[in-house]
Amino acid sequence: MKQMFLALSFLVSICTVSAQQKFGIATYTVPAGWELTEQSSIVTIENKTKNGICKISIFSTEKPGAVSLVLDYTRFRNKLSVANVSYGTARGSITKNEANGMISFSSYGNGTVNGVSFRNYFYSFTNGKETYFVQLSASDNACVTAFNTFLDNLMIDPAEENNTGGTNARRKKAAPAAVPAAPAPMM
Repeated sequence: MKQMFLALSFLVSICTVSAQQKFGIATYTVPAGWELTEQSSIVTIENKTKNGICKISIFSTEKPGAVSLVLDYTRFRNKLSVANVSYGTARGSITKNEANGMISFSSYGNGTVNGVSFRNYFYSFTNGKETYFVQLSASDNACVTAFNTFLDNLMIDPAEENNTGGTNARRKKAAPAAVPAAPAPMM
C-alpha cells in the first residue's frame, strides 16, 4: 500500500511539473485546451477552438536588457507588437509595477485583422538584468479571463550575481520569483 501511494505521488508530481513550460527567464503554464508552438525567438499559445482571435505570444529574453523606463518599453512594444494596433498615448496609458526587484510594464491597444476587431495587451517583465515580453491578442472577454489566469501563474527567474560581477541567466536550483503583473482589463 505504501509503495502504491509513493508511486501515485511520483506520477502526480511528474504531471504537475510537465504542466509548466520554460522559455528564457519565463516559466508559464499553457491554458487547458490551448495549442503551443515554439520557435527559436517566440512561443505562441493559441486557443484555436474559439471563433475570433485568442493568442498569447512570449518573445525571447533580451540579454542584457533591463527595461525599466517607459521609453524603453514603448520602443520594444512598437518593435514586437502585432501590426494595425493603436495604443493610447495619454499619460497613464502605460502601467508600471515594481515588486521584489522585478519591474513590469503593461498597456493595451485596439486593432482589426481580416475584419475582426481585437484588443492587444503588451507586457514586459524584467529581473533587473534580462527582460522578456508577453502579448495577448483577444477578440472577447473569455480569452482575457484565460489570459489573466495565465498571468497569475507566470514566473520570472531572478537575476543572479556571479563572482565576476556579471549575471548568470538563471539560478540552477532557485525557484522563480512571482511576477508583478497587472491583470488585463476586460474589453
